Amino acid sequence: MTTPTVITAFNDLLQDIQANPSGSFVLGADIDASGFNFTPIANFSGVLDGQGHSISNLPITLLGTIDSQGTVENLTLTNVNVVNSALAFENDGQIVNVSVSGTVTGNGATAALVYINAGSIELSHSTATVRSGSGGDVAGFVGVNTSTGSISNSYAAGPVIGNFNGSFITQEGGGLVAENRGLISGCYATGSVSGVNNHAGGLVALNQGTITNSYATGSVSSEHSVGGLVGSNYTGTVTDSYATGFVETPDPGSVAGGLVGFAFQGTVANSYWDSDTSGTSNSAGGTARTTAQLQSGTLPDGFDSAVWFDNSGQFPELLWQVPANQPPVIDLTHSTGRRLRQILPTAYLPIMAIRTCMTRCTSVR
Repeated sequence: MTTPTVITAFNDLLQDIQANPSGSFVLGADIDASGFNFTPIANFSGVLDGQGHSISNLPITLLGTIDSQGTVENLTLTNVNVVNSALAFENDGQIVNVSVSGTVTGNGATAALVYINAGSIELSHSTATVRSGSGGDVAGFVGVNTSTGSISNSYAAGPVIGNFNGSFITQEGGGLVAENRGLISGCYATGSVSGVNNHAGGLVALNQGTITNSYATGSVSSEHSVGGLVGSNYTGTVTDSYATGFVETPDPGSVAGGLVGFAFQGTVANSYWDSDTSGTSNSAGGTARTTAQLQSGTLPDGFDSAVWFDNSGQFPELLWQVPANQPPVIDLTHSTGRRLRQILPTAYLPIMAIRTCMTRCTSVR
């Protein structure tokens, strides 16, 4: 097994990966990228394991493309101030347990983590503010999730803002993803979406893929096709999901839906919106529920108790989310063979033991 190169300075990171883009690297310390001017590393096919460390003050997108053989994991990007995306423009490989905070801006394709995902992303999140002023799409996490892309157990919590420079041409905006053609599973978004010209959704702007076991809570506003979860469900599938955010459009001829704004040959099943908090009783799919019904302590019809939990007075949450008062830690071995750390509620440890298709428990403490 190849011994990874240990990196403790940002200049070393650039030089070492550029010299050997298929190598194995680990961060041995938190590193600061302030003041560096560089070209994104074009095609990374190795392994970059942050080991829980951070890269702070990133001024430029770190990687051009993560190759199908590449993996980036256990890494925190803090206080970024980049154009278009923070980690990479395109992911064809694996991203596991990576987070982003700061600001991402652009006058074209703009998303917090990566713009194009054709690989897999899991256990990752962004709290970054994302702004796009012209053309393209804007999203809180991933711009386009392609037909081969999958995003699971991840979330975005930052605001998504189009039209920030006054030109009203930002086309699509999503709290998590702008365009979904692949799979989104076990994800959520809480940030607001605003300033978009066409297709805006609390989770996804335009869905042509599959969304399952996911939710959105942020407010959404756009000129056309506004949805609390999905702006336009165009031949896509939505199951076991819900939305609670307020939705609005200034155009009286446009569509605003509590769950889905517009639908064309799409499918929606076991999915709901809050007719109180959304401000509408309309949706192009799904079932209206009151706040009291969604916070009753009983899961909505079709929701799997092996995926969701629901406490009285709260909206349903996903089991992988971490209640503050239940902090046990499980060490896991990912399907790649590398170790991860995940926090799960005590009550769900038996469920985790059953759901071992992608991971296996190595110790519990």
